[in-house]
Amino acid sequence: MKRCTSFLFLFFTIIVGPAWAINMAGLVIRNSTGEIITRCVEFEEESLPLTEILQRSGFPKVLSETEQGTFICYLHNDGQTNPTLCPGDPDGPTWNLYRRIDDGWELLDTPISAVIAVHGDVFGFVYGPPSSGTLPPDRTFADVCEVVSQAAVVIDHSDGQRVVRVVPFHGETITGIQLLFRTGVDVVWRDFGWGIAFCAIDGEGYPAETCFGDWDEPFWQFSILNSEDFFEWSIYIGPDSIARDQDVHGYFFGIYGVTQPPISRAEIFQPTSDVSFFNAYIR
Repeated sequence: MKRCTSFLFLFFTIIVGPAWAINMAGLVIRNSTGEIITRCVEFEEESLPLTEILQRSGFPKVLSETEQGTFICYLHNDGQTNPTLCPGDPDGPTWNLYRRIDDGWELLDTPISAVIAVHGDVFGFVYGPPSSGTLPPDRTFADVCEVVSQAAVVIDHSDGQRVVRVVPFHGETITGIQLLFRTGVDVVWRDFGWGIAFCAIDGEGYPAETCFGDWDEPFWQFSILNSEDFFEWSIYIGPDSIARDQDVHGYFFGIYGVTQPPISRAEIFQPTSDVSFFNAYIR
């Protein structure tokens, strides 16, 4: 088989976020290995259920709907992917929910469906036994949401035209899909059930009905710029693709086996760069 188009996929919806967000809430996640990741979620509404905040975050997740409410089964590479087995053993590992109150964390012994988020809130999620007493890392709203990062998207068309756009965003991370959509370029995408595929970007490609075209034809490939300023091909363009400050995501319309041309990270992010800078998401 000539192409590898396998993607990790859980319950996921493309949520880009409002163009002029006035409110923000922070998420701080610590999984069982101690891995920590944060994300700032922007929203226009005065308040939102925490379930909707999680949805807009773009984190891969599995939720369990019970008579008592909605519970988290799987989140950011940890937990139970089968919702029928969740929440499971009350003494076993589970996702414990916290809210940041002043200078500390308060455990919320409630389903996430009962929690409402407003501007300035920070919620912590820790995977482990409830008795472990492990707290989320000491991150405040300023730590999570008042930091402005920037990442770039490089789009290489089949005729050699290159489009480079730098996107600022609040917080430490956003998803690769959110980054692409925030560039403002036209995107045609299709949900195959096993994952999201991009059929056309910036006017080149195929309609959603055919998406990949024939096997011998060019298609949109996804790469990530490495530390040596070369693009490395990646299968993860969905919820498992994460963009951090100074990251560069590449999209190349070409046949399988052809590598996207390199670009210097300094060329993209240096102050004298003439690449397009999109700031519609920063207030």
